[in-house]
Amino acid sequence: MSLETIRPDSVGGFAPLEIIKNIQQAGFTIKTQRPLADVLAESTKKVGSFPYKTYAEVQTTLENLASTYSFASLFSMGKSLQGRELWTLRLNTTAQGMQPSSKPGCVLMATIHTREHLATVFALRLAEYLCSNYDSTLQQLDIYITPLWNPDGNEYDLSGNPYRCYRKNMRINPDRSIGVDLNRNFGFVWGSTGASAVFTSDTYRGPYPFSEPETKAFKQFIEHRNNIKTFASYHTYGELIIYPWGHTSAPLQNSLDRRVHVTLARNMAKITGYTPQQASKLYLTSGDAVDWTYGARGIISFTLELIPQLYGQIGCSGFYPTNQTIIDDAIAKNIDAALYLLNITANPYKSIPIDDECYEDEIVV
Repeated sequence: MSLETIRPDSVGGFAPLEIIKNIQQAGFTIKTQRPLADVLAESTKKVGSFPYKTYAEVQTTLENLASTYSFASLFSMGKSLQGRELWTLRLNTTAQGMQPSSKPGCVLMATIHTREHLATVFALRLAEYLCSNYDSTLQQLDIYITPLWNPDGNEYDLSGNPYRCYRKNMRINPDRSIGVDLNRNFGFVWGSTGASAVFTSDTYRGPYPFSEPETKAFKQFIEHRNNIKTFASYHTYGELIIYPWGHTSAPLQNSLDRRVHVTLARNMAKITGYTPQQASKLYLTSGDAVDWTYGARGIISFTLELIPQLYGQIGCSGFYPTNQTIIDDAIAKNIDAALYLLNITANPYKSIPIDDECYEDEIVV
């Protein structure tokens, strides 16, 4: 099942009936369960009408930025399953579109899980901020921002009344169920812990690694850019700064890489107020983007879980916060955290203190 709420004595999330049956047969107790339709009906009364972004609105915003600022260019990383462009805004004074660059690169991507729309709102606001505050430090970098990694699912979710609380892409599976969890479809330790082989599961991993055009496009994009030094994937709503590994409780074997991930996560956590931790401390998961970018490409990588863990309500409405003041505060803090990540991108290892401690308190063992 997709775990969304973690407590000392229980977890909560979404699962089809066949998965619930498997959970019970494994010896776990189901405290409560409710049909998704009932939860959606209840959430409809709570989420209000905050303007989450459609595919067309994302495209228009990015086109406006690219046409306004000479250092900004817009290109498509590839196409989604249903043929939508995976629009990416690039900030670079010496290269545009898909042209190569020797500048240190940072890739910032949002909303691989459909119902996490606030990540897209944040990514667009970050793009606007960076364009209007493009200083000498930023000019030395090669910056990529993809605000909507799962455009097909985005349009499907926003077509609900008001939403569908949908997570995956729009793949039609052999049993006619819909969707692959794109964040279980990456090819580093694919199909291991925390990813389901059941089509109807919210964490269905797909038939094979990089089976989906969205993940395949990202793979090809990264593999053709050896200058990428840092990566961040934006989600909601755990209020966490997460680093590899997700597929195992063991820490990163490379002690220097472990120290730099912990240091950067701690520093971004000081800015946001979130909790820094190894991904597997939340729960085990395999085939996710951050394990692949670090494990396969050696990129210093993070998942940032935005609000509203503390402010939202349990259930679908947690994915659709509407308090503008809280949203603006979260966006501002995460822009500052993104600026920190960008500022250390040229050499992330410089961030490690000389008298660095072991950090064992941060590592799941």
